[in-house]
Amino acid sequence: MKNPISKSKFGLVIGSGLHPDRSARKPPAERGNMVAAVMFVLSLLALALTYQTPAAGLARLALTAALAMSLTRFFTPVVARAAVRCGIVDRPDGRLKLHATPVPYLGGLSLGLGFFISLSLLFRYDQRMTGILLAGATALLLGLVDDLGSLSWRAKFAGQSLAVLVLLKSGVVMSIAALPAWANLGLSALWLLALTNALNLIDISDGLAPSVALFASGAFVVMAVFTGAPLLAILSVTLFGALAGFTPFNFAPARIYLGDAGSMFLGLTLGGISLAGSYTASSAWGLAVPVLILAVPLFDTVYVMTLRLARGRNPFLGSPDHLAVRLRRRGWSASAIALAATAATTICSAAGLSLIFLPARLAPWPVSAVMLGFLIVGGLLARDPVARMPERMDVPVDVHDRAPQDVAVQKEEPGVRA
Repeated sequence: MKNPISKSKFGLVIGSGLHPDRSARKPPAERGNMVAAVMFVLSLLALALTYQTPAAGLARLALTAALAMSLTRFFTPVVARAAVRCGIVDRPDGRLKLHATPVPYLGGLSLGLGFFISLSLLFRYDQRMTGILLAGATALLLGLVDDLGSLSWRAKFAGQSLAVLVLLKSGVVMSIAALPAWANLGLSALWLLALTNALNLIDISDGLAPSVALFASGAFVVMAVFTGAPLLAILSVTLFGALAGFTPFNFAPARIYLGDAGSMFLGLTLGGISLAGSYTASSAWGLAVPVLILAVPLFDTVYVMTLRLARGRNPFLGSPDHLAVRLRRRGWSASAIALAATAATTICSAAGLSLIFLPARLAPWPVSAVMLGFLIVGGLLARDPVARMPERMDVPVDVHDRAPQDVAVQKEEPGVRA
């Protein structure tokens, strides 16, 4: 009996041979690549014209975002086709992975290419930018190895620690005046590791991680413009553009996944970008700005691990405690979950950015409002009866745009993605 053959959205035959469908018309992705190439050329020409002009600041940032977006828009279908040809796809298994057709990994590679090439073409590197790029590349390569095979959590942690060390050595460190140098180094390392894993953990639903990262990087762009932080502006606007080019491919139903390469690259890069800014000009409450901008992935991570520990379970093994999984159980679609997370990121970012302008006596109010909101949402979702049942701890955590369904009880396996 012949193997069933289906055509992916990239114009490839997914089945026995994984060969291109030469008889098909040119797929929309290829036509989109032509548009991206034109955008790339126009962006370069516009940058050349505005490079020496006095009013080139904001225009150059906008064009940098356009260049990063067009490059990522160009590379994503190319990488997806290569992943399908090489069999680097996430295949449904009817048990834990329930998406309809194989979906290529390596989305993080196209995202990284758009980010790195844009910065290389347009800006000179200083020590901190070099450190952020090198650390991001290290996280990307570490994730690629994990996507192609399977790394133990010890190997992942060692690789992440190496990338964090690169950032610390390049001077990307917190500078809290009230703390000694060793405390700033320790807090910086903890912050970077936490964000690297937080973005990795929320990448379980179509469009979720890149949408949150897109709006968070946009908030850092606004922060950089208002505070006059050039390094923060350059890095955040380039990442924003790259994510704008990638996110439509990952939105439900996803045509390509970030993979561990993309999620770890995003987490570490956002962590490095957040440390490139200065937030305490108005008051010490400014330290809460990056925490609020990145509150959604951080809260989900703390929430999940707290619930697992409360049940006496390993906090690093998969379980249905994620906010996205709980919402899915309540009938939300993957698109609705991504949009809700995006809205939450926008609200939290607005609360964080307000700390730049508010006097110190008013600063606790937006922070308290965000904390109260998360406590209410977490408390309501913690009442989910499916997620609270101990015998149902190992329902799928790979949440994609499909109809919610019950899943048979399964034995806990270390390979389940958290």
